[in-house]
Amino acid sequence: MTTWFGIGLTNTGRVEHINLHGREEDFSDVYFIGDYAEGNRLKGVLPEELWNLSELKTLDLTNNSVGGILSSSIDKLTKLEALGLANDYLNYELDEYSLSGPIPESIGNLSALKYLALNDNEFSGPIPASMNKLVNLIHLILSNNRFEGSLPDLSDLRQLEVLSIESNNINGNLPLWITQLPELYYFDADYNNFTGEIDKFIEEPKVVYIFNA
Repeated sequence: MTTWFGIGLTNTGRVEHINLHGREEDFSDVYFIGDYAEGNRLKGVLPEELWNLSELKTLDLTNNSVGGILSSSIDKLTKLEALGLANDYLNYELDEYSLSGPIPESIGNLSALKYLALNDNEFSGPIPASMNKLVNLIHLILSNNRFEGSLPDLSDLRQLEVLSIESNNINGNLPLWITQLPELYYFDADYNNFTGEIDKFIEEPKVVYIFNA
């Protein structure tokens, strides 16, 4: 594989990895993708041409200043394994660039996806039910956005280890399927509008659960 400044190519010259979040990182060891990275101070909107990179496996623009919407054409990236679009959390309140709008249902077609971090943006609307098709997903980080509605059924995500949805406007009862995810060890639902009892969650010793105080 050929590389230069965060861009990795296949042997045939096709773009395979885009890592512009400020430092080299093995995604398998990252808790929150690029959570402490310095970033490259990139600013702008996601170009539509990005979704034509059919060989892309990693797209990580974490801790930059990326705006626009997440196009429904994202499902063209059928080989994508890691998507990190978390915004620059250090300048979150002051930054004019944030990804916004709903997450397209087509994201559920990214069957190879393992790591998804969309935190610290302005995404809104419901969390797509189609995410339940992302059966290879290990980390799902949607915190600090404006998602609303109830948490969809994600019970088919049997590989999921980390689920963070803190600081949104998600409501309804906390679903018990969360306690039945065999690999889950961290679930953060703090600062939402959930109702109902949490005893079933507290009784589960192998998972760190965080809820509204």
